[in-house]
Amino acid sequence: MTENAQDIEGLEARMTAALTRIEVGLSRLSSEVALPDADTETNGERSEEIATLEAKLEEERTANEQLEQRVQQIRKRQEQRMAGYEDEVKMLKEQLAASEGQAAKLRRSSEDMRQALEALQSSAADNVPDAHMINRAMMAELTALRTERAADAEEIGALVSALEPLLEKDA
Repeated sequence: MTENAQDIEGLEARMTAALTRIEVGLSRLSSEVALPDADTETNGERSEEIATLEAKLEEERTANEQLEQRVQQIRKRQEQRMAGYEDEVKMLKEQLAASEGQAAKLRRSSEDMRQALEALQSSAADNVPDAHMINRAMMAELTALRTERAADAEEIGALVSALEPLLEKDA
């Protein structure tokens, strides 16, 4: 839970406690006013005080209801954001897995190319050019270039998919 939601829940608890205290005070005052009192001026003052306290209680109830609505709205927004973040994390994990696969392919093709070039160099050192080794080296280089091109295309695709939500927001 975020800090804002915790703050709002704290405020809500304080408001509820304050409303409870006001209600207790009102019930005490009501019971005191209900008792017959010889002094009418005091009863009139108490009636005004009770009316004032009841008005304050109603204001606090209204404020509490508004706070509860705001808390619900904040929770709803947080849930929507979390769902969006979860989708984004899922997409990023998929992209990472694909990138790792491409990186592994690139490493394998680079290793194949390195081995083919070593064999070609040793053949050239013996002054015996082997057509098969030349062909193997060229195939390894082509495979490495294709793999690198696929990795670049995947990276561009990831960038485009990351930019699309930003462009949609601007539109």
